[in-house]
Amino acid sequence: MRGFWHEVGEFLETVILAIVVALIINTFFLQSFYIKEQSMEPTIFPQDRVFVNKLVYHLRSPRTGEVIIFRHTDPQMGTRELIKRVIALPGQTIEIRDGKVYINGELLEEPYVVYRDHDSYGPAVVPPGMLFVMGDNRPVSMDSRYFGFVSMKDLTGRAFVVYWPPSHAKVLGVQAGWLPAFRPAMS
Repeated sequence: MRGFWHEVGEFLETVILAIVVALIINTFFLQSFYIKEQSMEPTIFPQDRVFVNKLVYHLRSPRTGEVIIFRHTDPQMGTRELIKRVIALPGQTIEIRDGKVYINGELLEEPYVVYRDHDSYGPAVVPPGMLFVMGDNRPVSMDSRYFGFVSMKDLTGRAFVVYWPPSHAKVLGVQAGWLPAFRPAMS
């Protein structure tokens, strides 16, 4: 009987350790995020699940073209997490003319955008510590064009892979055609 209780104790120790490790990973490093809206189609669809790297922006700043998760507070909807693509960084001038995005006066090539609109915006300079974000499905995306710049303090992390459903699985921002062609001039 003593061997039985020893086995139960080892089993419980293993389960508790696994739960603690999972909580640490989910709190500090990696999180699964469920997509509810159409704003990132065709890159990411409603009901897709993505993994989010929660550590990356503690080590470096966001980059143009990355897909991010951030907290947004809306008076009607309350605080919720949204997923969008980084379009402009602090100090850059963003302008949208007839649905085409210009960063510092240069056209931003966006092969990930299939559904365009004909909106105009700006020009506006992105303030320090802020980002200008947009969804890939421009006609339905509520983004920086409507609610303004996103504070880097509100970032949850970088979405880096769609893992569910398996038919949609892909790495975000690494495949050919999924990074914007715009590269700022080095001075």
